Amino acid sequence: FLKYFNEIITETLAHFAAYVKKITDGKILVGAAAGYLLCAENPLTGSSDVASVMDIEDIDLIACPASYFHRKLDGVTYSQAALDSVRHNGKLFVHSIDNATAAVNGNPYVQILQNAHCRHETMEQSINYARRECAFAMSKGAGFWFFDQYGGWYPDKASRYELHRILDAYGEVYSRPVSFNSEIAMVLDPTCCYYTNMGSYYRVENVFGLVDKLGRVGAPFDCFSVKDILKDSFDFSHYKLVIFPNLIYPSDEVRRKVSSLREMGISLLFLGHSGLVSEKGIDVSRASELVGINLSVDSGEEFFTLIDEKYTTDGIPKIYGGTTSSAVRPAGTQKAAPRPLLYADDSQAVSVATDFKSGITRLALKDRGNSFDAWSFRGLLPNEILDKLVERAGVFRYQTAGLPTYANSRMAAFFDHKGGVRNISFREVGEYREFFSGEVYSFDGSPISVSFAPDECKLFIPVTE
Repeated sequence: FLKYFNEIITETLAHFAAYVKKITDGKILVGAAAGYLLCAENPLTGSSDVASVMDIEDIDLIACPASYFHRKLDGVTYSQAALDSVRHNGKLFVHSIDNATAAVNGNPYVQILQNAHCRHETMEQSINYARRECAFAMSKGAGFWFFDQYGGWYPDKASRYELHRILDAYGEVYSRPVSFNSEIAMVLDPTCCYYTNMGSYYRVENVFGLVDKLGRVGAPFDCFSVKDILKDSFDFSHYKLVIFPNLIYPSDEVRRKVSSLREMGISLLFLGHSGLVSEKGIDVSRASELVGINLSVDSGEEFFTLIDEKYTTDGIPKIYGGTTSSAVRPAGTQKAAPRPLLYADDSQAVSVATDFKSGITRLALKDRGNSFDAWSFRGLLPNEILDKLVERAGVFRYQTAGLPTYANSRMAAFFDHKGGVRNISFREVGEYREFFSGEVYSFDGSPISVSFAPDECKLFIPVTE
């Protein structure tokens, strides 16, 4: 039923898109507020067939809001949609920046929205937040618009001038050819909710949580659906790390694609129950085959996951994850993972993190020469672990201070919530102008020191002749 429910929505979109094309003789662009890949694991949102929406020829444009889970000033920016998937499928994208500004904090209608919006105390915060959202859209080749829902969100000429400056920045970035050079790809399976009643667990921990963590590794990352990577036009050659957060029931075709990525020397990270479901039901051997590490079922209880001190930045063991024992679960910690509980049982793999109580491996790493296979039972990996995996995969990092980073060949933008002096690098030596201040920095290959005010977004564009 869930599959039917989602597919009938796609069919409805296709029907009306074709009708609009017909009555307008194909002279206008047809758009849809669709593509909500980050919501897909809740099948009742109607987004679980989102990958098929990308195949509707009569839809030219996708519009989608900024992710409701990634709007805080101390967080990262992302979209409810996978902008890279939209671009790969040859469609336009409009990123909706609809978060309320500080100017309307007293508006009772806006206060109703605060459960989904991030409250700003000053217009300076609101403007820098808008810069961050636009930097994300720019880095992906997407358009954007400022959704002033009730009026008065940008009440004076000064705030509206700042929006025009952002538009000018977009024009400068795209005044020359742009290439998209992310070396990390996150591949989502929007249909995984058909095979588990724990869709909310995977969505919150393995998807939303991972987006937040990936947004802080100092390198841009792309997001696609499983259906995208099976297309002949998909090029994996520039990726060094591919992450599968929720690939619970991969088809044989997807399994072959994963094998080809290994042959290309690309590092792979799998989370949770990847590959566990097959046409025969739950099959741990098929999961082991997919992730490249032998897995076994744990019939006991899950406790917190303990990171080996060799893999922490300060040499002190740390815990993450959750526990099946609610009596010992502190408030605010993660919930227990869905069963069956799994652990790595592979003598050729390195144990990176173990169950705090039983000592069995919950996070394993297995080298493949210059690349690796990694598997973590818990999806919400600490940045200490994720940073090391990104580094080990050979991904270029613009900075290592945990700042949200948005970049392509013509720009690099950073947002600093706390403020401070940060060491920044770029892919190419040369001069870079910070767009909003006009200050020019010379980069000779060694990190440059850049001072950020709290909640400041900086956008660097290469100085060209």
